[in-house]
Order: sequence, then C-alpha cells, then structure tokens
Amino acid sequence: MAIKRNMIGTIILWIGIIFMVILFLIGIYSGNAASHFGMAWPVTLTWWGYGFVIGMLIIGFSEVIELLNRIWLAQPKGELMENHQVLGSNSEKINPKDVIIDKLGGHTANRIYELYGMQGKVIEEVIITPYKNKMIVKARLEGDDQSTYDVVNTAGNDAINSPLNKDPELEAWFNNQDK
Repeated sequence: MAIKRNMIGTIILWIGIIFMVILFLIGIYSGNAASHFGMAWPVTLTWWGYGFVIGMLIIGFSEVIELLNRIWLAQPKGELMENHQVLGSNSEKINPKDVIIDKLGGHTANRIYELYGMQGKVIEEVIITPYKNKMIVKARLEGDDQSTYDVVNTAGNDAINSPLNKDPELEAWFNNQDK
C-alpha cells in the first residue's frame, strides 16, 4: 500500500532544496566577486555551509511532517462500524485486553487498564460501539460480584470513564442491542 504524501511536507521539502541551490549559486557568485584573482574559497565555502545547514534543517522539518502524517494515517479513525461487536463474553473466553489491543492498539488498551486498575476494578467485557472513541466496559470492583457498565472515552491522551446512564444516546443504543 502506497502511503499518501502530505502536500505541506512536500512543499517544504522543495523549499529546502531550492534554498540549498540558491545559496550554492550565491556562494559561487560571492566567491568570484570577492576576489579579482579567481575564486575566494573562504567566502564560497561559507555560503555553501550556510546553504547546506539551513537547507537540511528545512528538509528535516519536512520529514517530521511526513512522519507525523504516516502516524496519523495509521491510527484507527473511529468511523461508524456497521456491526458492533460484543467481545469477551463468558462463552468466548477472550481476554478483554487482547480485544482492545487488537481493535484499538496497545497504547489505548494500556490507558484503559491503568484507569480501571487505579480504581481497583476488573474488566469483564468490552463492547466496541459505532460511536467515535467510545466503548462500553463491563467492570466490577475486585472482590465484588456486582458489575457495572461504563462508557470509556479514549479521545485525547487519557481514557475517561463514566457511568453508562450519563450518556443517554449511547445508553439507548446499548439497550436496543439486547433486543
């Protein structure tokens, strides 16, 4: 699969290359103009050095933009899924953390497990929803038999959980799935 190039990164790359070429030519001109007996190499090399360093900094900046673009393209987009998946139910014997890692990536899974670990809860079931960056997690306190359903929002750098009844739209979707 070919990775789509970022237009801004490509433009900045060409600006860096053009900058290097222009300063190379200025170096030749300045070296000739500074001396009546041929090339003044210290002047020429100074301009070439400036052109190389500044041009490479600009090209490096364009590469950073390209790499960020590749990372962004590799991230799950959180688009609406046609069929939700209930994963990790008792009959399937699937580790919910493996499900989260498979569907959303290791970083997201670690954030969610750290969140519930700090709260002293054990995750029993994970339900991937068609809503962007939201999933439903069935969890219980360690040593307790009563489970609760939470909405976990994974947008941004943190995973934030709240009771399912605090999100009426998602609660209505969840209740319609049981029918």
